[in-house]
Amino acid sequence: MMAARLQPNSSGPPPSSEMRAPAPFYERMRARGRRPAVAAAIAVGLSSIVIVAVLAGISSLLVGRGVVLAGALIAALSPGAPARELVVE
Repeated sequence: MMAARLQPNSSGPPPSSEMRAPAPFYERMRARGRRPAVAAAIAVGLSSIVIVAVLAGISSLLVGRGVVLAGALIAALSPGAPARELVVE
């Protein structure tokens, strides 16, 4: 049995320009007269910069927390610390 296709709801008013999603960056540059290759290169370049910046931020947070945890571990395992008694008996 074939599934019935859903028909779009045409009973409501057509979507207004206020409800439309903004055009992607590439399409906006193309609408302003940029050549396709140049618009694509700019879009890819900016996307790459954003991705690298986000990864750098996440990495710096992880490394920073790792340094703090390593310092806490060293302090906990130092002579006379409570954790050292659990490891060395």
